[in-house]
Amino acid sequence: MHYRTLGKTGITVSDLQEKNLGAVIRGPLKMGILTGKFTNKTIFPDGDLRKDWPNETWFQEDLQTVKKLRLLSNKNQTLGQLALRYVLSHPAVSVVIPGAKTGIQAQENANASVRPMLSDEELNYIHSI
Repeated sequence: MHYRTLGKTGITVSDLQEKNLGAVIRGPLKMGILTGKFTNKTIFPDGDLRKDWPNETWFQEDLQTVKKLRLLSNKNQTLGQLALRYVLSHPAVSVVIPGAKTGIQAQENANASVRPMLSDEELNYIHSI
């Protein structure tokens, strides 16, 4: 996994860091994909903008990435919290705004802020995916 460009600007988070600017990141859980709650058998309801995702190659690739990330999650850190810690690990990231549909999800997201920073070993593993 790598930091991508910000929208269609071609600017990366590292570009912001070079200019001493901070980034506000929204959607860091990729609409739930990085929480690990979806599988290749997930069926989204009619009206859900994710309805066709299971038919997309990128969705299947993302599920494989999540499978690899599970090796880093544990009882003390969920996949979602791992994803948030990863985004927060970049020095140019000032704020992360994850979405949540339930109070439990909001609490889990908030708890990511008190988790330890990812180790160099963990970051290297994530970058290798």
